[in-house]
Amino acid sequence: MTVAEIMDQVWTTLGEPTNLDPDTDVSYGGSPMLLYAVNEAARQIATWKDPSTGKPMHIRDLYSSTNFQVVPLTDTIATVNNTATAPYVTLTTNPTSNNLIDGWVLEMTSGDADGEMKLITSSAGPAGICYIHAAFDTAPTAADTVSIYPNYIPLDANFPGTSLDPTSGTHGYDIGLIYEPLSVVDLEALTELTYIGNKEKFVATLLSPGTPTEWTKYGNKIVFNYPLSAARYYKIEYYRYPAAATLTTQSPDIPEAFHWAICLWCMWWGYKRTMEAALAYSTKQDFVEEMRTLLTQYDISSDRFNQGGSVIYD
Repeated sequence: MTVAEIMDQVWTTLGEPTNLDPDTDVSYGGSPMLLYAVNEAARQIATWKDPSTGKPMHIRDLYSSTNFQVVPLTDTIATVNNTATAPYVTLTTNPTSNNLIDGWVLEMTSGDADGEMKLITSSAGPAGICYIHAAFDTAPTAADTVSIYPNYIPLDANFPGTSLDPTSGTHGYDIGLIYEPLSVVDLEALTELTYIGNKEKFVATLLSPGTPTEWTKYGNKIVFNYPLSAARYYKIEYYRYPAAATLTTQSPDIPEAFHWAICLWCMWWGYKRTMEAALAYSTKQDFVEEMRTLLTQYDISSDRFNQGGSVIYD
């Protein structure tokens, strides 16, 4: 079914309300509102869990992967304040990008403070300020060099030190579509990093740059057990959200077997919108029964990803 066909089906079933006429284009109704509902329905279906068992729906079509490089940053010191309550350095080329390197490790690589390592507690662009967790034993001076080692990768933004760019389109995916990372592969060592439970903080290795061997998921980040001491290529395999349709001539980004479930979710949304509680309740039950049938057909409990992330049902 195309988006237009789904919209017509939903509109007709709801009694053809004038504020949801798919042939109209208004800010708070008509085609834009129905398009929103169709896209939201696809996202809800892709991440649905059976309310009785907690077993999740995962659609094989939404397994994806991407390759990228993580590169430590290099810079020089512009200014230093080693005596402030919150000590900081200012970097010459300002790669701070408003908090995107918070938690990374800064190492002095020349001058009197050569070899000292500090955790970046907060950063601010465009000034290039990096606040650090403790003062230097010996204060660096202007023009001293630094290396900055990444120990995590944010999954929802472009950031310094990697070849990931959600705005360029060169990688064939959108970082914002990642629902859950499933595995991380070191493409240079040809090994898979070990997934560690999400309670792990890697505290003992926070200031120990090296080659990561383990990872965990924290919020919207993949966190490594060691800050990367050298540039390295990785592959992330992940489960993603469906891409949003922007035209009514498109089909939703999930298999056609799920398109009737999209209709049911949108009908439920429409009845909730008009506060028709009885119809909303019965339609929601129809949706749940449809999803349970689909869940049986699309069971992935024996798929390749059975321990890498919290989304997979064993």
